[in-house]
Amino acid sequence: MILNQFDHAFLINRDQDRERLTVALSRLRAVGIEAERVPAVVPAEQGPYETPGARGCIESHLLVTRLAQERGYDSALVFEDDIVFRGNFLEQWALIESQVAQVSYDLFYFYDWFARAWKPWDLRVKSIDNTVCTHAYAIHSRFYDAAQRVYAENERVGLAADRIFNSSNARIYAPSYNLIGQESGHSTVDGSTKQLRWSAYTDRLLPWPLRLYQWF
Repeated sequence: MILNQFDHAFLINRDQDRERLTVALSRLRAVGIEAERVPAVVPAEQGPYETPGARGCIESHLLVTRLAQERGYDSALVFEDDIVFRGNFLEQWALIESQVAQVSYDLFYFYDWFARAWKPWDLRVKSIDNTVCTHAYAIHSRFYDAAQRVYAENERVGLAADRIFNSSNARIYAPSYNLIGQESGHSTVDGSTKQLRWSAYTDRLLPWPLRLYQWF
């Protein structure tokens, strides 16, 4: 299963979001992943961030990075509780698993936010400059210290967690076809309502036959 590539899996979840937790754990187990729940951080102050939720998000990911480092994990999976897997995720993962093992990634995301989400053909691992969203990725031990340094530097400017890593400070890889999306619902970061999404492009931009690929 997918954990053959990674030492451990964390799932970030707010204490009040018990229903989300149940759904997320079920989805993870369906693809062979047992994840450890990590309570999302509730910050005492908003600081330079746009919302308290934005600060809590980045502090939650920092917490997970520290836990992975303290425990000596060579690599760790990090999930948020709004993950949605492709229907044939395991088959698609099997196609790129060996490629993932061969790249020296700092961060491996299961999606490229800026890529079209409807291209299952020619699935491969590629280097990307940056991405948006933090709902599903892996971090390697070689990057623990650097990640924490970037997080600390970000405390001065208050960028959201999905804006601080790019090719200038991390080696980032992702599949050419997005494998894990975000569930529709209420954002705990900025309070907005979002639709089910696989990337920056929605199926409303696509001809009808291609919309079907959102579910393959």
